[in-house]
Amino acid sequence: MGQLMQFPQDAVTLKDGHPVTTSLKVAEVFGKQHKNVLQNINALDCSEEFSRLNFQPATYADAQGKPRPMFEMTKDGFTFLVMGFTGPEAAHYKEDYIRAFNMLLEQRQAPQALPAPAPVVKRSMIKVDEAEYWKMKAELAEMKLKYRTRVNWEDEEIVELIDLHRQGLTPTPIGEKMGRSPASVSTKLRELRDKGMI
Repeated sequence: MGQLMQFPQDAVTLKDGHPVTTSLKVAEVFGKQHKNVLQNINALDCSEEFSRLNFQPATYADAQGKPRPMFEMTKDGFTFLVMGFTGPEAAHYKEDYIRAFNMLLEQRQAPQALPAPAPVVKRSMIKVDEAEYWKMKAELAEMKLKYRTRVNWEDEEIVELIDLHRQGLTPTPIGEKMGRSPASVSTKLRELRDKGMI
């Protein structure tokens, strides 16, 4: 068996909250020509309904910037496609793909699967009760996932910022309470507003 390539982190991504991969990524990971993967998809003996639900035509820009066809596919579509891929390397990459799909599915479902709230030592300025705290934290996790945003503050700080903002405080008193500069508070509020998080 040849040396295995490192599984790319972007092989499976979220689109509209659902994990997907593309025919282009499958070709890259499995070491196949993209045109052959497209032929494999077009030759699949699956129902029209299954195909419609699990294989979406899309385009990508080639090296010259020209649009080229590809497919976006769900975990079920991917599984159906790669059933015919054989050999030890193919088996290895199938496992990597399945793990990546499952990881994103778990992340997507995480807000609904929060454990019962345990006692939490909250920052001294948070004025929300325990239930509201966990609700806000779950909303934040869902919004971060939905908008694919990386919030560079700790989740507890975001919860506190949203709470203080909801109380009608301006960036200067919020910054004093949180130990942050008013400018950084303003920037973070604008980012959250732009993302539809507040």
